[in-house]
Amino acid sequence: MNRYLAIVPAHNEVGAIAATIREINAAAREFDVLVIDDGSTDDTAAVALAAGARVVSLPFNVGIGAAVQCGYIYALVRGHEVAVQVDGDGQHDPRDIPRLLAVLNAEGDTHLVTGSRFLPASGEGQAGQHGDGHRSTAYRRLGIAVFARVVSLLTHQRVTDPTSGYRMTDRIGIELFARDYPSDYPEVEAIVLAHTYALHTREVGVRMRPRSSGRSKISTSVSMYYLLKVLLAVFVSALRTHPQAEPGPLSKTTVTFQRVGVIIFAAVVFLLVFELVRRRALMERYALLWLAAAVVLVVLAVWRGLLTSVSGDLHIYTPVNSLFAAGFVFAVALLLHFSMVISRLSEQNKILAQRLALLDERVGGLEQGTARGNGDAPVDSGTKAVGKQ
Repeated sequence: MNRYLAIVPAHNEVGAIAATIREINAAAREFDVLVIDDGSTDDTAAVALAAGARVVSLPFNVGIGAAVQCGYIYALVRGHEVAVQVDGDGQHDPRDIPRLLAVLNAEGDTHLVTGSRFLPASGEGQAGQHGDGHRSTAYRRLGIAVFARVVSLLTHQRVTDPTSGYRMTDRIGIELFARDYPSDYPEVEAIVLAHTYALHTREVGVRMRPRSSGRSKISTSVSMYYLLKVLLAVFVSALRTHPQAEPGPLSKTTVTFQRVGVIIFAAVVFLLVFELVRRRALMERYALLWLAAAVVLVVLAVWRGLLTSVSGDLHIYTPVNSLFAAGFVFAVALLLHFSMVISRLSEQNKILAQRLALLDERVGGLEQGTARGNGDAPVDSGTKAVGKQ
């Protein structure tokens, strides 16, 4: 078994798969070839086996994202150190695989290398043109430009070809994508996913060719749907929680900034609580609750690694989300506490109102009795006076 693996997703690519496998074997002999047959209804799997590739056949069509992830799971289980995605339709030129590998190995902090059709390919052509002159349609170029702009803003680095599925990753990327990989139209989302985990990425100019068989599922009629769906998925991907896959470490500057920010916030809470207690605007029992929360924040900020450990134990896969979850739990507990206080006060108010009404009725009765007693007193006094005479 080689250290490197070429993942070739294919769905009804019987006309191109054999040539793709032969080209990979010729250009990158150190790569094993794995074809993921995504529920093809033709002889794609049989042709791939005959061409010398290993084949994993999915029982039905699950989509490009799930098919590629299946390849990453295979690479993870088999211990491959590098994996490259190569389309089974013949668009990706396997002669660029050695260049992608050279860039991945040249810099130790690079985890993902993407082949861009909009950068010069090994000195051939100009930026924005494919090595053989093949160009996408105007609608696709417009969509790619929109995605490139959005992804560049989200990742804070220039991305020219976010829709390229021609990408190579190291063991860290394999572990990440084996656990979490976008299912539908995954190319754009995968870049944001890698950025979320601080994986360093690069682009390299490659040759792109027309499809040698079949046709793309993204036709002009569904281009707008594709554009809106991917943009929505990208923003959701940037915000949602992802499974842990031993990503590259956050920069020391970011970690230090977060710790200092938490400590400053805790100090503000301390000062504010003490001032409110001093002015008797906050009862001591509630002040203790806020002070305990501030102490927890300080401990999490000062004790390096504690938040990460707690995150793993709770199956919350990023420390920032863990801190947010802790704050959310505190807020919910606080709301629950005050809801119980308000409920108890409401019940006491009800009882107080009832007793007040009954007391008022009784006082009214006593007042009436007193009034009647005061009215009879003069008669009694006169009668007693006459008797004495």
